[in-house]
Amino acid sequence: MKAFFSAVLVVLALYMPVTATANELTDSIEFIHGLQVGYAKYSFHDCTPNCAGPDNFAGKVAGMTETLYWKTKYKLEPGVQVGFLRTTAMHIHDPGEINDQLMYALAIVRMPLTSKMTGYAGGGIGSQFTQIVLPNHQLAECNHGAYVAKVGMEYMMTKRVGVGLEYMYAKVPHKFGGEEHGSGDEEHGEMATEKVFLDQKMHTVLATVSFRF
Repeated sequence: MKAFFSAVLVVLALYMPVTATANELTDSIEFIHGLQVGYAKYSFHDCTPNCAGPDNFAGKVAGMTETLYWKTKYKLEPGVQVGFLRTTAMHIHDPGEINDQLMYALAIVRMPLTSKMTGYAGGGIGSQFTQIVLPNHQLAECNHGAYVAKVGMEYMMTKRVGVGLEYMYAKVPHKFGGEEHGSGDEEHGEMATEKVFLDQKMHTVLATVSFRF
């Protein structure tokens, strides 16, 4: 019997530090799920060849985020975030539209401003699949890397639910084959396909709702 209790004490002595370490690690991590809706404005710059200049699009956007923060004893708390945005935008003045999907990952840091309000900022990279119809009727589908940055504020409604406002910027350098343009011997129907290069910039304002687990 003494041997049995001795064995139990040894197991407890080994198990308790491991459990305490796991609990400390769990307590130092905060997982946040976010839902977002908002307004996006696109602009195109440095288009080569000149494909109707800087075209402006605007429309609705919706998405979601998953964020992991490490709680620290300092004011600044680091984290990582992955997100997804889907946008449908129309040209402001002329025919044309954009439908795209942006997936991104970034490093993020937050800082408490008041007892219920927190500010945050982050930057990273992503991948964007885009279908573009420019006002001059060029059509393209492309998938390119993106540079993403964001800044925002969040107000805690309850211990687990927060609401906030966020600004996000994304820059996507595009390269794609445009629609066919007439050139050469048009009597024989010969056409040339141009390569189009341009920078797409997206400015997004998002209302957010977040849930802690």
